[in-house]
Amino acid sequence: MVVVTVTLGASLSGATPVLTVTPAGTCSPKVGQDLVYECTGLGSGDSTITATASVSATCSGTGSTKVTSTTVGSSVDITVTLEGPVIGGAVLLAPIPATGVTCTIKSDTPSAKVYTCSGMGPGVTTFIATAKNSGNGCECGSSTTVLVTAVCKDYTLTVAPSDQTVYADTTTNLGSATITVTPSAQLAGVTPQFSFSPASSAACAATGKPNEYLCTKLPISVTTIITVTASKDGCTGTGTATVLVKPDCPKYTITAVSTDKDSTVIADGTTNLGTGHIKVTLSPALVGATVTFSYSKPGVECKLDAGSQTDYTCTGLPIGDTTISIKACKDGCTAHACVTIHVVYDCPKSHTITVKAVTPVVNSPTGSFEVTVSQALDGATLNITSVPTGAVCTAGAKTGLTTIYTCTGLSRDVNTVTFQATKDGCDASGSATITVQPDCSTYTIAVNPPEEAVVPGDVNNKGTITFGVTLSAPLIAAKAIPTATVDKAGATCTVTPVVAPADGKFTVTCSNLARDLNIITIEAKADGCCASATKKVKVNPNCDLYTVTVTPSELTVTADATTGKGSATFTVALSQAIINAGGKPTFKPAGIVCTDAGGGKYTCGNLPLGDTEITVSVTTQGELVRCRSGV
Repeated sequence: MVVVTVTLGASLSGATPVLTVTPAGTCSPKVGQDLVYECTGLGSGDSTITATASVSATCSGTGSTKVTSTTVGSSVDITVTLEGPVIGGAVLLAPIPATGVTCTIKSDTPSAKVYTCSGMGPGVTTFIATAKNSGNGCECGSSTTVLVTAVCKDYTLTVAPSDQTVYADTTTNLGSATITVTPSAQLAGVTPQFSFSPASSAACAATGKPNEYLCTKLPISVTTIITVTASKDGCTGTGTATVLVKPDCPKYTITAVSTDKDSTVIADGTTNLGTGHIKVTLSPALVGATVTFSYSKPGVECKLDAGSQTDYTCTGLPIGDTTISIKACKDGCTAHACVTIHVVYDCPKSHTITVKAVTPVVNSPTGSFEVTVSQALDGATLNITSVPTGAVCTAGAKTGLTTIYTCTGLSRDVNTVTFQATKDGCDASGSATITVQPDCSTYTIAVNPPEEAVVPGDVNNKGTITFGVTLSAPLIAAKAIPTATVDKAGATCTVTPVVAPADGKFTVTCSNLARDLNIITIEAKADGCCASATKKVKVNPNCDLYTVTVTPSELTVTADATTGKGSATFTVALSQAIINAGGKPTFKPAGIVCTDAGGGKYTCGNLPLGDTEITVSVTTQGELVRCRSGV
C-alpha cells in the first residue's frame, strides 16, 4: 500500500482529485484526512499515480431560468453571459428543434454574446449554449427556452368564386365546378382538405394550375357548400364556396314519332277504332323519368310494349286525327312532345250496305227489300243506282239501321236493285234480286178423258191410244206446245197440232204401248212454270187374235193289225199372235202320243179303236185358246 497526499492550487480549491494508477492498482481517500489517499494493488516494478482535479466555471445564458415568448414569424434575442474561466471563450448556440431556425450574432463581448434567432416553429424551442475556453480548457453550458405561438387569424384560405351556379352533365346528372383556393403565407404549401354539405360523393382535385381545384360529382338541384380547410402550426384556415347545380333543361328533351306509315292506321272494321304505334325517346338527362300521356280525344290509351323501353302501342284511336301529348319531368325540368296519328276507316269492312229481298220470289210485279247500313254509314243518303226499267222503289219505315224499300213495276224473271251510299270518304254499295214468277199453280193440263184406259194389243201385244189434252189459260197465252212421253221403252207419242191453237186443245196419239200398264206423261212449259198431267193406259191381249185351226176336222184311219192302235196326221195352223208370242200346241186326251211332223203337221198315235176327240190348245199371254176337232 502507498499513501499519497494531493495538494490543490487555489483555483482548484474545493475540487475532489481523482487518482489513477498505471499499470495497476486503486487509490481511495483515507478516512478522516482530506486529500490523503491510500493506493493498493500496485504491481511489481514502477507504478505511476496520476491525480486530476477540476472545477466548474459559472457559465449561464440569459433566460436560463425563464421562458421567453414570441410569435411565429418573429425573431428573439438570446444573450449568453460568460463568467469565470470561460470568459472570452467561444460559444455554440444550438436550437432544439433546429429545423428552420437561424441565429445570427447581434453583439459580441468577452463576457456576453447576443444572438438574434428566427424561424422557430410554434411551440417550445430550447436553445443550448455551450461555452469553451480553449486557453484553460474550461467548458460549460446553459439553456433557455422560447415559447413560440401562432397568430391563427393570419392562417387564412380564400376560396373563389364564393358562390356559383353550374349546369349538370346530361349524362351523369351531376355537376362540376372549378374553384381557386388561395392560402395565406402561413399556410403556403399545405394541401387543403374538402368537405361537402349536404354529404355526397363529390370530390375536389387539383387541376395542375396554381391553387386551382376541380370539384366533381356535385348533386343536381342542390346547393352544395364546399368547405376548404388547411392546418399548420396548430392553426386551421377555412374557406367556403357554394355551388348550385341546376339541370340543363334545354337538354331535357323528348322525341316522339309515329312508327306507322304516314302516321296513318286503318280502324277496326267492327269497332271503327284504330291501334297506333309510337316511339318515345328520352334524352340522356331524362332517362329514368316517368312518361305520362294525354290525348286530344277520349278513350285513347298508350302502353309500353313488353320488353321495350321506347315503343308504345296506343289503342282506342277514333276516326280522324288524335294528338298524343307526351310529358316527362325530372330534376325540375319538364319536357314535352306531341305526335298525331290519323285513323281512317277500313271502308270495305266499316262502310257496308246489306240488301236482302223480303220475298226473293214473287208472283206479282211488286216486291220489298231490307236495306241495312253499317253503323259508320248511318245518316248517309241511300241512292238507288240500278233498278229494272219501269220499276220504281220508294223508302218506307226505318228501324235502327234498316230501311224497307218497296219496288213496283218489276219485270218478269230476275230483277236486280242496287243501293249506294258515301260517307267519310268511303263508298259502299249492295244489291239483291227479286224474281217475278207466274203462279205456276194456274199452269195446268187437263186430260180428256182423264180415266185410265184399257186398249187391246195387236198381234205383237202392242197397243195404241188417242186422247185429248187442254191447256189452261196461262199456257195458252204463252202458246205452249205440250209433249208426251211413255214410261215404257219403245213407245212413241205425237201431239197435234204442232202450232198452238187458240183454244189450247191438242190430240195425243201414243203407239207401241207395252203389254199391261203404261203411264203417259204430258208436259207443257212456259214462263218458268212446268205443267204436267198423266194418262194411264193398260194394254191387254186381243184374244180374238189368238186362234188354232186343225184340218181336217175329221179323219178315219185303220188300226194297226198288231197293236190294234191307230195313228192320224193332221195340220195345226196357229194364228200370228200365237206365233209371235212363241206359243206351242199341246194335245189331249192323255195316253195319245203326238209328235211334230214338220210343216205344221202333227202325227198322233196310240189311238184306240173307235172315236177319239183330239183337243189342240195353246196357252200364251195368260189366255187359253182352244180349238177342237174330232177325228
